[in-house]
Amino acid sequence: MLDFVNGKPSNSSAARSRAPVQARSQKRIDAAIAAAEKLLVQIGPERTSIPEIANVAEVPRTTIYQYFPDKYALFAHLAESRSEQISNYIADAISREDPDDWRELIKSGIEAATDFYNANDVARILLLTGPFGARDREAHAIKDEALSKVFRTRFAQGGHLADLPVNPDVMALAIEIAFACLKYGYVRGKTISPSICAEATRATVRYLEVWE
Repeated sequence: MLDFVNGKPSNSSAARSRAPVQARSQKRIDAAIAAAEKLLVQIGPERTSIPEIANVAEVPRTTIYQYFPDKYALFAHLAESRSEQISNYIADAISREDPDDWRELIKSGIEAATDFYNANDVARILLLTGPFGARDREAHAIKDEALSKVFRTRFAQGGHLADLPVNPDVMALAIEIAFACLKYGYVRGKTISPSICAEATRATVRYLEVWE
């Protein structure tokens, strides 16, 4: 039974009445996101559409459109999530390496990125074939900036590359070089081979050696 204050539902009763609706909406959106990920892998981003996502998820299109005006907004949401995941994965990998050798930190970070991509179909599709829009580009930029800070901190702990310029952010550019190599490997072979991983490491290290 609703509680009324001055003829209107009180805050507490309104919150209780909204809760089931919000829970149902969240369940539907979770189903739509899972369906979008499934379709991205099965048929690719070009053929994936909101109507098809709604059909696979068995949710109304209108529910999806409330949160994502088009499929690219949904892709951007997924890209942001995967960008954060890969950043954390790389940061964790290099945190376990000895900071005395900055080249090993680079190697460990690129190997971690390779492992993450090869184990995550959605991340490969969205991060290595995109971006699909402005929000995707922003997600990539945020990822590069975050990783730049992580590597700079680890370098500083080992007393390395203290003079890397920040404008432009040379470390972020180095990260872009590494990811460009991984992207090339994926586009050419649909996976990232050990040889591509090694070339990404070589190219990134050579770029940073100028500042050693």
